[in-house]
Amino acid sequence: MLTISCSPSHNAIDDGSSSSYEPPENQPSFFSCSSGDSRLPGVTPLKKLNKYEIENSIEDLFGFYLNAAEVSSIKTQIQPFLDAIPDEEVEKNMDIFDQSVTDVHINAQILLAEKVAEIITGSNNLKSKVMGSCSSNLNNQGCKTNFITNFGKLVYRRPLSPEDINWYLGVLNDHTDGYENALTALLSSPYFIYHYEVGEEYAQNSNSNTVSLDPYERISKLSYFYLQSMPDEALFTAAQDKSIMTSEGVQGQVNRLMAMPKVRTRLTYFLSKQLFKLKKTPEYETSLASLNSMLAELTVTETLENRRQHMIQEVIDYMDHMIWVQKGGFKDLMTSDLVFPRTADLAEIYDSPVWNGNNNSPVRAPAGKRSGLLTRAHFLFTGTQSTRPIMRGVHIYNDYLCGSLPPPADNSSPANSVIEDHFSEKQIVKGITEIPGTSCVGCHKGIINPLGFPMEIYDSFGRWRVTENIYYSEAHANKGNVLTTKPVESEASLSLGSELTFDVTDGVDLVNKISTNRKALACFNSKLWSFTMKSPSKIGENDCAISSLYDVMGSKNSIFEALKEIPLQPEFFKRTVK
Repeated sequence: MLTISCSPSHNAIDDGSSSSYEPPENQPSFFSCSSGDSRLPGVTPLKKLNKYEIENSIEDLFGFYLNAAEVSSIKTQIQPFLDAIPDEEVEKNMDIFDQSVTDVHINAQILLAEKVAEIITGSNNLKSKVMGSCSSNLNNQGCKTNFITNFGKLVYRRPLSPEDINWYLGVLNDHTDGYENALTALLSSPYFIYHYEVGEEYAQNSNSNTVSLDPYERISKLSYFYLQSMPDEALFTAAQDKSIMTSEGVQGQVNRLMAMPKVRTRLTYFLSKQLFKLKKTPEYETSLASLNSMLAELTVTETLENRRQHMIQEVIDYMDHMIWVQKGGFKDLMTSDLVFPRTADLAEIYDSPVWNGNNNSPVRAPAGKRSGLLTRAHFLFTGTQSTRPIMRGVHIYNDYLCGSLPPPADNSSPANSVIEDHFSEKQIVKGITEIPGTSCVGCHKGIINPLGFPMEIYDSFGRWRVTENIYYSEAHANKGNVLTTKPVESEASLSLGSELTFDVTDGVDLVNKISTNRKALACFNSKLWSFTMKSPSKIGENDCAISSLYDVMGSKNSIFEALKEIPLQPEFFKRTVK
């Protein structure tokens, strides 16, 4: 439980009624963006490429020279070296905010570079394609210069300076295996593994606090947002002819990129992973007899790891459909009854047919039983027999309403709490957290419990239910057997400001009402901007950019259109310098 003192209206926005849905542009704004705002972006420190970007960048780098089969073979050979790079880890928010660099990162990156160089130079065919047929002649200086100039431009994502070229030529000329050493050095360069942004005006106007990105920095920023990878040939051309410096040029590239299947696949995958923390599926608590009894109820057996991947893929498929096929907005994302179970184990959870993978024939859940993101199996699964309504409520408040709840200082039950074996999950939580006079009651009774209790309509696997099995305690001789059965108690009364004050009957009712809330929409857009900038943003920071996305989502009701709008924000191609 959360042993802190807070009022039921903690961090809520009290800004008018929302008894019926209205597009945000027709409602008073609670953003602080004004017409006189200079729209300065926040200070942007040097950022490393994340693991997903490194993998994609190597694939696309050699895609300039090699066919798909050759690139695929290289990816297979280097996969263990990619796996050795530590995963980004952040306790809260998105993993891309993790900018930690240790000796393990550095060593793994060097070993990866060495392996790639070994593969390329170890094959006469690959070496000839990447470095030129003339590379077999170690005395051909023109061949060496062309390789460093052309390949180096792709690695650096900008033309190399004469000093850079001469340095790499020195590496090439020092040893008989100079090509391998030079390739290793290029792929180990900070200019490859970091997003370098200096700004075109910085050298001439170092007194300015804000600088615009130069053409090559712009195409890199655009590419790593949409492709999660290095720029393609068309973007390099746009930097060279400087068309990327015009609003028309940016718009043209945005339209082109958003039509690419590769962008659809990569952006959907990584956006879903980051926004919804998809890798954080709980483990099974198989030591519990009650959980094993619940597992035995499932007619389709499956390993936890496979179930985990099926649940993750279903969220990605859902996002893909909502963004690219339906072109829906936030309200659609939160309320659709479409489900995308590719496998029988997940279809059993949803009580639906298996989805055949065709976006033209999506599957609908049984009427009234699913409503958007918060009713996905991935969100509802707990790994135990307990539905953990506290954790569900905290998740909704922190991640979908951008609330802020500190971690509990004490997880022990109050001395005067009364818990009986026959209590339902709701009765247990209320009995521990809503005792008058304790420090728990403010946050739990006013915020956490009313958001978590409606989700009791789903069991700990995510199955819709109307009755709850109460199991004997694990200390009892009859553990694993049902002690009693009770009707599910999913009703709750929420009071978080005037827009979030209502009674709800269950999780579907709760999500439908949250979907029309302006704070929830603003929260979603702030997370979208955080994903864009790879750093935390919240309401009250970068309000002009977030409010622009908010308006697009309200007027066009389309996440697809909001994604197209992001690079058109003035902050996107600027950086603040200290």
